[in-house]
Amino acid sequence: MRRKPVSEISAQRISDLEKKLRLAEKKLKEIRGSEKKYRLLIENANDAIFIIQDREVIFSNPKTRDIGKPISIDLSTTPFTDFIHSEDQQYLANILTDEAQKEQSNHTYTFRLANPDKDELWVEMHKTSIQWTGEPAAICFLRDISSSRKREEQSQLSKKMEAIGTLAGGVAHNFNNLLQVIQGNISYLMLDENFCAPHMEEISNIERSIESGANLTRQLLSFARASDYCLKPVDINDIVDNTSHMFDHTCKEIKIHKYLQKNIWTVEVDVGQIELVLINFYINSRHAMFEGGDLYLYTENIVFSESGVMPYEKEAGKYVKVSITDTGVGMDEKVSNKIFEPFFTTKKEGVGTGLGLSTAYGVIKQHGGFISFDTEKGKGTTFNIYLPASDKAIIPIKASYENLEIGTGTILLVDDENTVITIGKLLIEEMGYNVITAHGGRHAIDKFKENMDKIDMVILDIIMPDIDGGKVFDRIKALNPEIKVLLSSGYSKDGYAESILERGCDGFIQKPFKMERLSFEIKKILNRP
Repeated sequence: MRRKPVSEISAQRISDLEKKLRLAEKKLKEIRGSEKKYRLLIENANDAIFIIQDREVIFSNPKTRDIGKPISIDLSTTPFTDFIHSEDQQYLANILTDEAQKEQSNHTYTFRLANPDKDELWVEMHKTSIQWTGEPAAICFLRDISSSRKREEQSQLSKKMEAIGTLAGGVAHNFNNLLQVIQGNISYLMLDENFCAPHMEEISNIERSIESGANLTRQLLSFARASDYCLKPVDINDIVDNTSHMFDHTCKEIKIHKYLQKNIWTVEVDVGQIELVLINFYINSRHAMFEGGDLYLYTENIVFSESGVMPYEKEAGKYVKVSITDTGVGMDEKVSNKIFEPFFTTKKEGVGTGLGLSTAYGVIKQHGGFISFDTEKGKGTTFNIYLPASDKAIIPIKASYENLEIGTGTILLVDDENTVITIGKLLIEEMGYNVITAHGGRHAIDKFKENMDKIDMVILDIIMPDIDGGKVFDRIKALNPEIKVLLSSGYSKDGYAESILERGCDGFIQKPFKMERLSFEIKKILNRP
């Protein structure tokens, strides 16, 4: 057997070593490339990524330093467990002790971080148990979800307020029916001057109380759904100027600062309702600054993207922003979560109704806008009102009615409340009309069939237990397409009432109403060709 020369063996070994070296270099290059990719991913990730072992941060990416900046904390060197909000500590008590020892531990947590000043940051953390240098550890991915959390809370608030609004509207409707009976009886008694003369002061007091009650229900209905608004295109700066000037005269201990944008976009609003909204916010600020302070008023043109208005379920586009900022006591989370609820108030008993901010919420919502706010206990509050911009030209306000109108003809009065029917019949007869009454929807259809040839007009309640006003309207219109109908309801003119008006109904009057207003509406409708 021939032996290979030493030179041949050395050459072969050198060749093998070169191959192994080239292979090692290739693998090293691949490892370095892979390491570079992972480094790029880790260093440019939107999530804070860190490894915690024995309650110490042993690795962190650049985002870890940035994520805590909004509340001035550094998570790159100090474990996040040192900053867990006191209310969330029990929930997260052992996530890096007991669970860190478990194999394949993989969990997601949502909680708050807080600094010594109690500033909060909502985060979502995904944690996985790993082995690091042969010892148990945890790799954590932390994400700031404060914005999405705020959007979710705004969406929940909108749904909650819608439900409360439905309840508030029902209360207002029933209360308006009661007020209408009282007002109707007072109006009827006042027709007898000899009877009323000795008691005019008492009667006037009753009427003032009725008007106060009606104002209260109007606030509830403004919160619950659209009122019978008189919309017109206006310059919001004028409304801010007028209301702040009026408020300044009544509250000298508060200094008002105005920063109103020039060439502000037009908004289409009910001036009286928006004035009410602003005054309510000013009053709220005054109560927050009981020892005096500064009130800052801003207006601004702003364009929202779809994502910007998503939490408020509004359309993207041009809006006009009005901001009211005070230097008052601010609110904690418990109070701020309830400020738009009807009858919620932090004032002493008898000082307020708790309807100011809830009314503002409803009015702005019905104008197609929305409200946001920022507040902190001890650091004041800012309310931001957003109203859709309008391209319409300014139009003058229409004059209102004042005088009692007398007429002739036959009217069918339909309601499900006996007291409303009784006093309504007396009032309408005093205006010169013949009155046929019907209790409820079925009775109304029967009465109309019996007297169709002589009935000139129908005054129709909307909410009735047997057949509602909409169905009654459709039935009597089918019998006589020319019949004139005036809707009457304790609810406001929106939603269901609006749909009846769109089908050809001639008008709407909201309870409680005075005799003069009813006479005007009846005469106006009967005089139409």
